[in-house]
Amino acid sequence: LNGDSLWYRSFEDQGQAKARDVILLSDGNLGIIGYRLGTDGASSDVWLLKCTPGGDTLWTKNFGGNQTDVGQQLRETPDGDLLLLSNTRSFGEGQYDFWLVRTDAEGNEIESETYGTAAEEIGYSVTFDYDGNTYLAGRQGLSSGYVVKIRADGPTWSQLYGEHAAVEQIRGVLPRFLSTVCVGYAGPSTNQTRPFMLGIDGDGFVIWTWPIGDPGNGNAFYGVEPTVAGGGLAFGPDGLLYIGVAGTFLPVVLYYWLIRHVTVTYSTIIGYIVPLVAVGVGVVALGEQIQLGIVVGGVFILTGVIVTDRLRVRQSV
Repeated sequence: LNGDSLWYRSFEDQGQAKARDVILLSDGNLGIIGYRLGTDGASSDVWLLKCTPGGDTLWTKNFGGNQTDVGQQLRETPDGDLLLLSNTRSFGEGQYDFWLVRTDAEGNEIESETYGTAAEEIGYSVTFDYDGNTYLAGRQGLSSGYVVKIRADGPTWSQLYGEHAAVEQIRGVLPRFLSTVCVGYAGPSTNQTRPFMLGIDGDGFVIWTWPIGDPGNGNAFYGVEPTVAGGGLAFGPDGLLYIGVAGTFLPVVLYYWLIRHVTVTYSTIIGYIVPLVAVGVGVVALGEQIQLGIVVGGVFILTGVIVTDRLRVRQSV
């Protein structure tokens, strides 16, 4: 907790190698993705490594062809499979394309697919929702964000996003109930950017946009992660507090005030209304589309709050 190193390890001593992402797996071990020199001795392959919490290697795997392939991000699915987002020149349509590989828990390939065009697409982020849809995010060229949605029960789509900036990238995706939030950065040059968010619907069309701050050196969102409370935390050199204060600190202060002024039971009942308020704000302020399932769920929540409150009043009498 004080920043002191517990251990460090070198996992490769043959040519250039680099880790791009590390995650804690459901079995308590660590999964690492990156790249290292391929078997041809000339170009890089995607490199997947599993090690113990103490850094002892359990196994490693290589994925690639006869050109440059670079692992970018690693995710574990609810059923224990691994999703590897990489950028490939060995396969696909032309220059670099998104390359998604799915493996089992032991790193054995189950399936793979490339996504892209004849232009250059560079992927940075892979995530999924609990409906089984998978999202890939990155850029096409330098001036357009690029998102791919691989539907569990329908056709895959891809969309470009940009406002004619010289530099624009989407670095992370956070699926939500009413819209999917994309984060990234844009600006007139690589050293004059600002972070932004945009919300897209299920078909990839923009619902709302939110540019944040003024262009500056290093102002960017580099990704977004879900929080335990159901929100999200976007991060970057100048972006952490934009969501962190409003999404975590203020609710803690509010609940602290509640439990000092009302019973814990009553403050918990109030907590069920918070998601409904968030949905209402999204519809009114951001133009998000409300769905029938959200309405039905909201009715059940409000009914439960009213019934519980009346039972509490009767018991107090």
